[in-house]
Amino acid sequence: MAVITRLTHSAVESILKDYDVGRLLHLTPVAQGIENTNYFVQTTTDPNANVATSEFVLTVIEDDRLQQRELMFQTLDACFDYGLPVAPVTRTKSDSPVTEYREKPILLSVRLKGRHVTAPASDQCRAIGRFLSRMHHATEHLDAERFLYVRDVQWIRNTADSVINHLSTGERLLLQTAVQSVEALLNRNDVQSLPKGVIHGDLFRDNALFNEYGLTGVVDFHHSAFGFKLFDVAVAINDWCRSGDALDQQRTIAFLQAYNDIRPFQTREYWFFPSFLLYAALAFWLSRLNIAVQENLPEGLPVKDPKEFQRLVHQHLSRPFRLHELALTG
Repeated sequence: MAVITRLTHSAVESILKDYDVGRLLHLTPVAQGIENTNYFVQTTTDPNANVATSEFVLTVIEDDRLQQRELMFQTLDACFDYGLPVAPVTRTKSDSPVTEYREKPILLSVRLKGRHVTAPASDQCRAIGRFLSRMHHATEHLDAERFLYVRDVQWIRNTADSVINHLSTGERLLLQTAVQSVEALLNRNDVQSLPKGVIHGDLFRDNALFNEYGLTGVVDFHHSAFGFKLFDVAVAINDWCRSGDALDQQRTIAFLQAYNDIRPFQTREYWFFPSFLLYAALAFWLSRLNIAVQENLPEGLPVKDPKEFQRLVHQHLSRPFRLHELALTG
């Protein structure tokens, strides 16, 4: 993530005293992302050696949502116990999942191996679809209904109101049309009864790791919440299966088939799939706009381009991706 809180070698040494992970050898800041501060940390349990025996990711939580953090811990533990490639939070010597540095929460987890994918193939989209379906199954037993996903109708309306004056006339019209469409979607009773559960909420390409054999890890569960499972699918597909400003049909079908093999979609989920693709694109367009229009952002904070999702919103409004359930039975 972005380096917002700068940690010295001695500061991390002090933090690691709360854990039973050995002695700090190397500390490397991670410059990706926009929300939290991450460092790669190498340690050794051999007091006489300078060769790392363990690698961790140390995360400084910059925007703490205490309640959502609790669900993140539960989700990671449930996924790990289910055999999914995730790294649960390392507990401190006092068995706490979190410690603090200068009143900011600190998390430590094992660094997963692999690399990010920039141009996904169908097999990789299939692996992500399979992971997401298994994650939804692994977390079904969690009592998560109090951890509601924050990007609901009210959030969409409020965020749109806060950014609309920064847009051109054409962009305003596009935003208003999309907001009206998504509000109408989420106010339907038959939509509100669609399957819900724990969602990742941010399963983009930069939150998954692959090697030459397949998926090796999924990271960044900070957006875990209770929401529509179809929304979680739509968020991932909008990133993994996009070709230019539209979805690649082959990769999209591969993703959905893999998901459907484990948790078959309900008929109504087929009906509303195009609308949830729009909902997911709008949510991330607004979240990026909300950052891009701000002044006095922290130094070094990367600002992702809102127009990427603006174009996708336009695509989903003008040429909805139609899906027939027969496409997933092959």
